[in-house]
Amino acid sequence: MSKLINVGTEEQPVMFLNLREGTEPVDARALRKKKKMQQDLMKSRSILDLAADAASLAKAVATGTRVSDERIDARVAICAECPKVMKTSTGLKCGICGCKVKGDRALTNLALYEETDKYGCKFAGGSRWKEKGV
Repeated sequence: MSKLINVGTEEQPVMFLNLREGTEPVDARALRKKKKMQQDLMKSRSILDLAADAASLAKAVATGTRVSDERIDARVAICAECPKVMKTSTGLKCGICGCKVKGDRALTNLALYEETDKYGCKFAGGSRWKEKGV
């Protein structure tokens, strides 16, 4: 059973979290600081990933060749079945590139453009679109 124990003085209390009977106490402040550092690191990774995804999409919009509506629909269907797709409050979203997984023709979707080495499906095992011939 976990409990907080005070090993400091009344003027300067130092709280520790004793996780289990017989274990060393853990400094609760150090634990919170470590957790905050991990959260900050995750945020910075997310920002870097978002910047890379935005750059990839910008390249596609600026230089890409648009594909037919049938291919867009086929690609969106492939994305909707992908294990990396995430449910968000606004619908489905690719967990790799961040594109929305829906059939609209918005510019913010890589499914609208021919794949190149710089943009397209970024699934770890290779492009799922190419795998399915779309």
